[in-house]
Amino acid sequence: YLTSTFIYINIQIERWAIVKVMGVEELGRLSLCVIISAAFMIVPTSVSNLYFPTAMRSYAEGDFHRFRTIIKRYTLIIAAYGIAFVAATALLVRLLVPFFFPKHVPQIHLVYWMLPSLFFMGFNTIPIIIFNAAFKYRAIITVNIVGLLCMVGGIIGILQFHNTQLYYFIAVESSVAIISFLTALGVYLKIRYRLYNPKKPESNLQNGVIHLSDLSQ
Repeated sequence: YLTSTFIYINIQIERWAIVKVMGVEELGRLSLCVIISAAFMIVPTSVSNLYFPTAMRSYAEGDFHRFRTIIKRYTLIIAAYGIAFVAATALLVRLLVPFFFPKHVPQIHLVYWMLPSLFFMGFNTIPIIIFNAAFKYRAIITVNIVGLLCMVGGIIGILQFHNTQLYYFIAVESSVAIISFLTALGVYLKIRYRLYNPKKPESNLQNGVIHLSDLSQ
């Protein structure tokens, strides 16, 4: 829910900026990108919903070997799907869009600017699963705040141009997706040891528990 909230905020900031600078009509030109983006996220969302309960249970039970195995499988699926989808989109978009969405042919070039964003949108679900399973909500908030700040910074930068183009906003979106993933990777590497070596509960003596054997002395 935290990630979804920040994604929604980023989208609203981007749309507000486009409408303010370029007008509502230009916002409508993003429809093709929105359709492709929504189609892409169907698989990562579905696979994430399948793997997350098992990953969370494994982590809660302290079965870190199984947890890592689940994450590796999920990563391979997302990587393979991302590469296949991006490659297929790059090769087929000019053939399929004129047939299914003829009105959006002039916006085909925007799709190519969006492809890096798609790939890393899928990859960003990997650290989110790890952090959620380990209840590392601070890590999730950190990653999303960095993404939000980059989005705001990118939009402010775009507003400085006199001849603003629509692809500027998509380029910022792709950059934010890449930076968010790199931030999540950095956070993961920083807390990796603590993730798989959680603090053990203190012993009874450390907790001040007195046993019957102690009373008999």
